[in-house]
Amino acid sequence: MSSTNKTTNYQLPQFVSSDKPTWLGDVNGAMAIIDGQMKTNADAAGAAAATASAAATQTALNATNAQVTSLTTSVEQISADLQKIRVYNGTFTTPTCAGNTSNTATVTLPNNYKAILAVIPFGYVPSNDWNTRLIYNDVVNNDIAFRVVGSTNQYYYLHYIVIYTVD
Repeated sequence: MSSTNKTTNYQLPQFVSSDKPTWLGDVNGAMAIIDGQMKTNADAAGAAAATASAAATQTALNATNAQVTSLTTSVEQISADLQKIRVYNGTFTTPTCAGNTSNTATVTLPNNYKAILAVIPFGYVPSNDWNTRLIYNDVVNNDIAFRVVGSTNQYYYLHYIVIYTVD
């Protein structure tokens, strides 16, 4: 005999005291319904997990692609900036001087120069240590001021490089 009542969602047997359930009919039927629904639930959970994993992978890929795009833009900007760097090689001979003397070398840079990045002196003649002789350099309106300290009344010959940018 089958059950008097059934569950609302899966129609599983619900017995009352006068029912006489059968193992082969009632219990096996209920187990088949439970097994079928558990398989459906497991398949749906697996599909949801696969969809979530694919979404997470796509999100990570999108973030990586955004970083690559940002880095590419940065590299392109750096490359463009590096192409704007120029070098001017100059020489300068001071008038005869002794003691703490300022001398100015006028550097003629192109009209489109934007900024002077560095002035690097080298090749100082007489061959005394240049580092003890160059007190400062200053750049104002393309004029580079070198301050030399001469121990005797003589001239000084200087090679220098100006590193600058253009527009």
